[in-house]
Amino acid sequence: MIKGNFKTMFYFLLAFFLLTGCSRNDTRYFADAEDQGIAIFSSTGNNLLSCFIDGKPWRTVSRTTGSFTYYRTNYEVDIFKQVTGTLKDTLVISWMGYFEGNTIMTNSFSLHLAVEPGFGYKDLNLLQGQRLTIDTAFNYFSLTVNGFNSKGTGHIYFHSIRLDSMGLGMYSGSMSGLLDADFNTSKITRGRFDHWIVPDQVHF
Repeated sequence: MIKGNFKTMFYFLLAFFLLTGCSRNDTRYFADAEDQGIAIFSSTGNNLLSCFIDGKPWRTVSRTTGSFTYYRTNYEVDIFKQVTGTLKDTLVISWMGYFEGNTIMTNSFSLHLAVEPGFGYKDLNLLQGQRLTIDTAFNYFSLTVNGFNSKGTGHIYFHSIRLDSMGLGMYSGSMSGLLDADFNTSKITRGRFDHWIVPDQVHF
């Protein structure tokens, strides 16, 4: 009888682990020895943006994939185009993250660029090696912290950006670079980003 109970428990636990599985973390964080609290600048697909917001370390959420029964991946960055119906559409690169030590309260940081309605992945690739000054009503950064949204100016440098078409509106590639932003009451400094981009993250 006891042997039978152990056998039943074994199969129950086996089924539980097969169904739930383990989550996979595709973000790699390598601390910068000279800037405590943020990661080193890299261009190797570490799936991370880190920076200081008002001197406090901030980083994007980890890119995690769920269990066997929950395959949805949580992404730290998304790239999409908003169709405005005007002379210009808006390209948005949006990061989701949190302040160090507070993983529950997530915040967002986005770049908004005015682009031609026909803007596509090949146009995005032309930003490689470009340093953009973001300082107009159409090109701006946005920051949402604790439910409060601010628009700001700043700079972004695309050290690398490359998307390739996989057909049927699907794209993959990589993106890395540096940024800073000023929201008058808040400042983002020492920002560096490094991402491997998969089709679920790109929407044109």
